[in-house]
Amino acid sequence: MFWVDEIVDKIIETYPDQKEFIIRDEKTLSGRVHIGSLRGVVVHGIVAQVLSERGKKARFLFEFNDYDPMDGMPRELEGKEFDKYMGMPLCNIPSPDGKAENFAEYYGEEFLGVIKEIGFDPEIPRAHDAYKSGKMNKWIEIALTKNKEIREIYKRVSG
Repeated sequence: MFWVDEIVDKIIETYPDQKEFIIRDEKTLSGRVHIGSLRGVVVHGIVAQVLSERGKKARFLFEFNDYDPMDGMPRELEGKEFDKYMGMPLCNIPSPDGKAENFAEYYGEEFLGVIKEIGFDPEIPRAHDAYKSGKMNKWIEIALTKNKEIREIYKRVSG
């Protein structure tokens, strides 16, 4: 038995009546994506694939987190006047090549090409869509008003 079979067995055993499974991961597109980031794509993609092979409806989402603020400078852009964008959401920063829609898409397009080349085809939501539509408002409010409880849970879980 492979590791993925054990995981999928546990998922199906835990949620036998589940109609659809959402398998999700994300990557912040703050620069060229490291090859190690493919681990999440591969692990989650295979889990979604095996769920589907077992007759379960599974959606594989790999979110491009393009709403995080720029908090560091990719080495290849040092000295190229991108410092003025520090703190701005990555989706609001111009593309380094002037061709992609924005900074995050510039790096996301390359990563998506690799994802597809290795045989995965996840849905690719963009974080800015969720934030700008208001979909995240409820969760932001909870995080702000329950911050003490969240910290306690995080400390307990992380040790």
